[in-house]
Amino acid sequence: MIKVLYLYHDIMNLYGDNGNIRFLEKALKDQGQEVEITRKTVGDKLDDLNEYDVIYCGPGMESNRNVCLKHLSQYKKELLEAYNNDKVFLFTGNSYEMFGSDLKGLYDCPDKGIGFFDFNVTEQSEKRYTADVIVTTDLFSEKCVGFINKCSKLSDYKSPLFRIVGKVGNTNSECDGIHERNFFGTQLIGPVLIKNPYFARYFIKTILKTKEIEDYKEVEYPNIMKGYETTINELSKDI
Repeated sequence: MIKVLYLYHDIMNLYGDNGNIRFLEKALKDQGQEVEITRKTVGDKLDDLNEYDVIYCGPGMESNRNVCLKHLSQYKKELLEAYNNDKVFLFTGNSYEMFGSDLKGLYDCPDKGIGFFDFNVTEQSEKRYTADVIVTTDLFSEKCVGFINKCSKLSDYKSPLFRIVGKVGNTNSECDGIHERNFFGTQLIGPVLIKNPYFARYFIKTILKTKEIEDYKEVEYPNIMKGYETTINELSKDI
C-alpha cells in the first residue's frame, strides 16, 4: 500500500494541479500498487505525517498560501521527521516557497517560512512573472516544460530542481524550484507530472525505491507523450 497525503486540496488547487494527484494514483496502480489518497486541509491535525509515503500540495492564491503556512508551521517537527525518513514531497507553484527561511510576502504573510531550506522569498504586487519554459535537470537527460506564474523572487538557494534554458514570456530567474533528498518543489504548473513524462517516470521510480520496490514497469501514456512533444516542439520555434 502506498499512502498519499494531499494537503490543502480545497484552497491550493489553481491551474488544475489536482491532475498531479489523479495521474499519481493511476501511475502507481499501473505499477501494480494499491494506493490510498487522504485529503487534509486547514484545521485538520497533521501529527501523522510520517505515516504517508508521499506528501503533495499544489499552488494557490498568495492569501490562501499564507493561511496554509500558518497551519503547516505548527507541524514543523512532524514534517522534518517525514523528510529525514525520506518520504517523498511534491509541492508545486507557490506552495514550495513555504519551506524557505525568510518570507517577505503579501496579504498578512508570516515573516518566516518553515525553514527546511536556506532560500529567501520576496513577493511584490506590481508585476507578475509569467512564461512558458523549457528546463533541464541533473536528475535525467531529457528536457521538461511548464508554465510559471508568480509574483515572487527567490534568493540564496543552492539546489534548484530545474534550470531554465528557454522561455516565452518573462521570468526573473535562471533556475526553478528546489530538490533536496526526496523533496521536489517547482513553480512549474499545469500540472507538472502530466506535462512531463520523463519527470513523472523519475518521480514514480523515487516513490517505489523508498518502498524497496525494484520492478518498475515501463508504461506508455501516448496522449501525455504527444502533448509533451507538441509543447516542446512549439516552444522551441519561438525561443
